[in-house]
Amino acid sequence: MNLDLTSNCLKKNQLTDNQDEMSTASNLIVHTRIHTGDKPYKCDMCDKSFSQLSNLRKHTRTHPGEKPFKCDLCTHAFSHKGDLTNHTRTHTGVKPYKCDICNQAFSQKTALKSHITIHTGEKSYKCAICDTGFARKPYLISHIIRKHNGVKPYKCDICNQSFPQKGDLTSHTRTHTGLKPYKCDICDKGLGSISNLITHTRTHTGVKPFKCDICDKGFVSSSDLTKHTRIHTGVKPYKCDTCDKWFGSSGDLRRHTKIHTGVKPYKCDICDKWFGSSSDLRRHTKIHTGVKPYKCDICDKAFYENTYLKRHKMIHQKSL
Repeated sequence: MNLDLTSNCLKKNQLTDNQDEMSTASNLIVHTRIHTGDKPYKCDMCDKSFSQLSNLRKHTRTHPGEKPFKCDLCTHAFSHKGDLTNHTRTHTGVKPYKCDICNQAFSQKTALKSHITIHTGEKSYKCAICDTGFARKPYLISHIIRKHNGVKPYKCDICNQSFPQKGDLTSHTRTHTGLKPYKCDICDKGLGSISNLITHTRTHTGVKPFKCDICDKGFVSSSDLTKHTRIHTGVKPYKCDTCDKWFGSSGDLRRHTKIHTGVKPYKCDICDKWFGSSSDLRRHTKIHTGVKPYKCDICDKAFYENTYLKRHKMIHQKSL
């Protein structure tokens, strides 16, 4: 009897071992497709291919509009359970993914992975045309559309400015509406986009991952580095079509263009005065609020703008 039990146990163990081997072999086959690019599972509706059958099944739900996962707190529904989980965190405020370097928390794992590249400086997405590197795939796609294709199908109804992606237009529209849905956990400042929030957070952490190769000066964003580099190179790639004047940044060109068009879409709520840019409006608003955040270290005199403080400091330098 004991021999029979032992024999049965051996058979069961052998069966388990065979199942484990089959599972391991299956996982290896799926993993190998990462390297080979093999995607044997094809969607019959759009010809999109996948490396795993489970991914094809998830994708198929997007065609008939099937959304079986419904949010209990609002009317939103989702095709995938993971999307519902991520959405629910917008109601609960739960941020389970924390950065080990700066302790910033995120509601999604993908957002944390993207954030970590800020510290590492990793830019794994390369443009095949100009070899410029980007930390995230959407940034690369936006770069190709904006720089190489020149297509900008999304137009602002207020100021007629065009954008290559819908998300860019959404962020821009907030400069007119004043909507700032992204809050800084440190100072509670509101920002119009998640990228602006990430850049703003670096003003608290002191992280400046973008370094100038010429003078080694650090910057909180790649756009700031690009603008700074033009100081060394003298490059001014943005030309005014009206007066042929050249500028070092697209923002400087936009501000200049309003001189010719007379467009002033930004209105002061206190005195109804109109301005050509949101930065001009912010500067003007400080006149009403009396806020002077820029203080001289030597004489404690305060100013509305940092540029005024810099000019003032030259007085002290001359007197030395």
